[in-house]
Order: sequence, then structure tokens, then C-alpha cells
Amino acid sequence: MQIVKETVIVEATKIVEKVVEATTIVEITSTPAPDRVQITWYIGLGAGAQPAQIPLEKDFVEKFNKSQNEIQLIPIIVDNKYARDNLTAQIAAGNAPDVVGPVGTAGRAAFPGAFLDIEPLIKEANYDTSDIDPAFLQFYKDEGKLVGLPFAIFPEFVYYNQALFDEAKLAYPPQKYGAKYTLDGKEVDWNFDTVAEVAKRLTVDAQGNDATQAGFDAKNIVQYGYITQWSEHPRATGSLFGAFYPVDSSGNGSIPDTTVAAWKWYYDSMWGKQPFQPNQAAIDSDLLKGNAFSSGKVAMATTHLWYTCCIDKATVPSWNVAVMPSYNGKVTSKMHGDTFAILGGTKHPEGSLQGLHLHADHRLGRPVQDLRWSAGPQEPANRLLRQPGREVCASESQLASGAGQHPLHGRTQP
Repeated sequence: MQIVKETVIVEATKIVEKVVEATTIVEITSTPAPDRVQITWYIGLGAGAQPAQIPLEKDFVEKFNKSQNEIQLIPIIVDNKYARDNLTAQIAAGNAPDVVGPVGTAGRAAFPGAFLDIEPLIKEANYDTSDIDPAFLQFYKDEGKLVGLPFAIFPEFVYYNQALFDEAKLAYPPQKYGAKYTLDGKEVDWNFDTVAEVAKRLTVDAQGNDATQAGFDAKNIVQYGYITQWSEHPRATGSLFGAFYPVDSSGNGSIPDTTVAAWKWYYDSMWGKQPFQPNQAAIDSDLLKGNAFSSGKVAMATTHLWYTCCIDKATVPSWNVAVMPSYNGKVTSKMHGDTFAILGGTKHPEGSLQGLHLHADHRLGRPVQDLRWSAGPQEPANRLLRQPGREVCASESQLASGAGQHPLHGRTQP
């Protein structure tokens, strides 16, 4: 890897030398205009640094800068692999950007206490948040501070490969909460016991035996019934059966019973007598190629809305989605959510709020909609939360931002 030194302008009055890769991990896309307030927008700590996303960001910046004559929005685009270290260096040098995003809780957790509480700014600006459910504003609080507004929302649900269900002559999973699943001519609850049974029947060895049959060879599986697609972290798997609160009411570390049960179910799905989920070695094999559901060799996956980006139509031409299964009569769907946050060291909090407002406000329509670039579609926060029976679920990475501060992996729905 060739390393070169590149000089980049990050503020109108500061020039900083950065060591970057020859492939350019830092891209400054505007030259500061001295007659405007510069608001630097840091992209890459979360999504946004992929080649297909950058033109959308540049177009948004150009339109915004042409729309008024007071603020100049200057994007700083950094490859995600280096964004955390790069931002750490900028903060340490006293050269921090103003707005960071889109960024999830994992990205923010790397900088505890660094982001501004925007509630006072919202009140001062008379910004109307009445159509955002209060529970969702709570979702975007870090250690009690509101650090962002809703932008990209990714619920969790079941993806399934219709062709594999058809081949096994099994009914498709239900698409309505509370609906039954038909198995062997009988209606049964769509719960994790049912998922396990269906997944076993959809797990097939090289001889054509499924995992429920006596001759099944667990060492030579050619098709799997289920996977927690790119959601295998213990925080994620531990929330399958219920919200993950790792701290009790007294502030002591405590693993919920639902989490323990979910971990046991997850372990058995790989290492039990009738395995139906691939382990990491199988995921990395030539059969699944690192993207198990997209290989066409996995029948069901639980993951988030962003995964719609990553399904190969050539290998999975007919896929659909279904509701999350229940555990003890309750459904839990964890939520991933991105936002834009203002660094506490900004010299222009009001201007930064205006930039954040433009990115995050779901009411503004285009060009904001053009910026909803990430992996797949997102659901607007107000529409998501105003539907009866649907509740906010905390994001996967909130554990890292301080145990006991957040409801981890969601709320359950009766």
C-alpha cells in the first residue's frame, strides 16, 4: 500500500497535512468562501463514502449552497475504514468538523460525550417536532442528550427464498403479525419453535436428506434453513426473544432471561443435533461466499431493511419478506437508525442545526429524499411510529455507548 502526504483545506483559515492512502481516503469537495459561514459536513463514520453515494452528496451540497448566501456547506468524505481514526485526529488537533453523518450509535459511541445536545437549539429555533413520536426522539438520545433527528430507519424482519419453500412444499411465512403458520395441515403460532422446525426441513445435506431425517449428514450440508444475516453479534442474537437490557434497575450488570434463551437457541441452531444455521466456516465457504442468504442456499434470514441492497437477483430471483417470529407470545424487532449529529466543539451551532435539519427532516422531501442513499429503503420515522402496535426498537450498537443508558435491541410487541 502506497502512503502519500496530501494537503487538504478543512476550514477557511486552516490547512492541515494528513497522511492518507494514495487511493485518497479524504476528499474535500468545496473551497471555502470567505464571505460565508463554513459548516463542515463529515461523511464516512457511517454510510456515505461509497462511490455511488458521493455524487448524490455533492449534488445536495451544490443545491443547498446555491439556495442561500449565508452558509457554505463543505463535505469532507472519508473512507469508512479510516473515518474513526481520521476524526479522532481532527478533534485532537482542534480542527473538528461541525456536522457528522449519517452515523449510527456505533459511530457515535466511539466519541462519547463529543456530540452536542440539540434540544436547546431546537427550542430556540422553534423547530417543530410534534409529528415525531416522543419514543423515537428518545431513541436518538445518547446518555440523556438528544444528539440527532430521525433520518434513516431500518426495522428487522424475515427475508425468505420463495423457490426453496416451493421446492420443499412448505407454506410461506406470514406477513401479518398475529397470523398463524400452516404446517402439516395445521395452524401453529409463528414463533421461534416453528422457525426452527421449518428451518430444519429446509436444511439439506448432499444426499438430499433434511435435518429432521435419520440419515442426515450434518457435515455435508448444501442448503441451510435459516441465518441471522450479518447480525450474529451477541447483542443482536440476544435480542431475538426480547429487548436486551444488560443492566438492572439498580445499575448492576444483568443478562435478561430472554437473552439467555435466545443465545441457547442460536447456539443449538448451529451446533445442535439437527443444525439449520451455518457457522462462520460455512458462511465463508465457496457455498455461501460470505453473503449466505444471497447465495440462494439459505431459505430464511432475519436482518434489517438495509439488506435489500445485497441480494443477488441472479441467485435469489424470488424473495419476499415476513414478520418476525414471536417468543412466549411477544414479538421483538430490533431497529437500526442513522442520524446527523453536531460535534460539541462547533463554532457555529445554529448553522450546524440548519444543515442537520436539511438532512434529517422527513418533511422537506426532495432533495432530502435524494440523500437517502444507504443500503436500501428506509421508513420515515413519523410513519413508522404513528402506526398502532409498532414500537421503537433500539439499535444494535447502543451497548457500546454506555451500559444501562439505552434499551438495547428494542421493545417487544404483545
